[in-house]
Order: sequence, then C-alpha cells, then structure tokens
Amino acid sequence: MYDDRSQDRPTQPTDDFYEADREVPETYDDTERHLEPETYDAPVDYDETEVYEAPGHSIPSDEGSQPDELMAQLHSGANWFYWIAALSVVNSVIIACGANWNFVVGLGITQVIDFMAMLVAQDLNPTAAMVLTGIALAISVTIAGMFAGMGYLANRAHTWVFIIGMLVYACDGLLFVLFQEWLSVGFHAFALFGLFAGFKASQQLKTYAVDQQFQLAPEAS
Repeated sequence: MYDDRSQDRPTQPTDDFYEADREVPETYDDTERHLEPETYDAPVDYDETEVYEAPGHSIPSDEGSQPDELMAQLHSGANWFYWIAALSVVNSVIIACGANWNFVVGLGITQVIDFMAMLVAQDLNPTAAMVLTGIALAISVTIAGMFAGMGYLANRAHTWVFIIGMLVYACDGLLFVLFQEWLSVGFHAFALFGLFAGFKASQQLKTYAVDQQFQLAPEAS
C-alpha cells in the first residue's frame, strides 16, 4: 500500500552541505584596514609684523634710540673708567718724578698717597725713599687697575659697575672739595656725567632686549 505521507518528509542534507559547513573561515588580517585619509589643518601664517607689548614696557620705534646708538653711548661712558685709570697712573708717575703738576681728571686718592709718600721720603735716605716711593706707586697703580677693571665690565653692559664706579668717583671728588681744588672738582663732575650717560644706555639696552623678546614671542593661543 502506498503511503502518501512520505512526500511530506523533509529532504535529507547531502554530503556537499556538510562539506560547506566544515570550511574554515578566512583569517582576518588586522593590518588590512580601510581608514579614512587623515586631514590636517593648514598652519596659520605667523605675522611677524605684529608686536605684542607687555605692560610696563614700551617697544622702541624705528626713530630714536637704536641698539647701535645705545652701544656707542655705552662704550663712550664706560671708557671714562679707562681714562680715569690711565691718567691716575700718569699722575702718580709725575709725582714720583718730583714734578708739581698733574691731570685734573685722575683720582684724588692716588694723588694723596703719592704726595704723602713724597713728603715722608724727603726725610729718608735715598734707598728708603726709593722703596717708599715704589710702594706708593704700586698702591696707586692697583687702585687705578680697579678702575680699569670696572671699565672692562662696564663695556659689557654690567649696570651695577656704573653705579659702584660713580659712587666711588663721587667720593673721590670730595677730596678735591676738601683741598678746594675746584678745577679738579669740575672735571670730576664732567666725568661723572659721562659715566651716567653710559649707565643710562646700559639700562636702555636691557629694556630693548626684553622688548625684542616680546616682539618675537609666538601668538598666544
């Protein structure tokens, strides 16, 4: 007898079906990625003409004080230390030789030392007098050498050297006031004016250097 229910049975899977299930899936390659191309913002052009002025500092204009002019003024003021030192040594040599004249710009303290040594040497024998004069000359040259050292540092824009030098030279000028050597007092005042000009130029150069750093600073984000 024919059974019609056999037609309703599901078909059995074939061998090809199982073979397809047993296939190993492809290995995923991590290195193979599809990425969006990176985009970069175009750099913002820096306008070097923009000047950023810090509070309390004024940017020097093209007219007026410039670095070259300030450096020339600085060296001119600092060189007064060399003149004072050199003329002080010349004065000491002149006094040691027995002359009665000297340069008015030299140091007063060295002249006092030299004159005192000369007065004491008059009562000594020639050998002792020569030794005393040599000692006084060495002391005067040492003091003058200190002023030459100040000139070296002042030419390198050390502002504190100008301050110390002016104070010492002003006190030295008081010796001429005590002896009423008014011509020497006047030249001391003139030399102090030159030293002050160098001191002022040194300060302006430092301010200019600070301002230049602000000019070259990148724009704040």
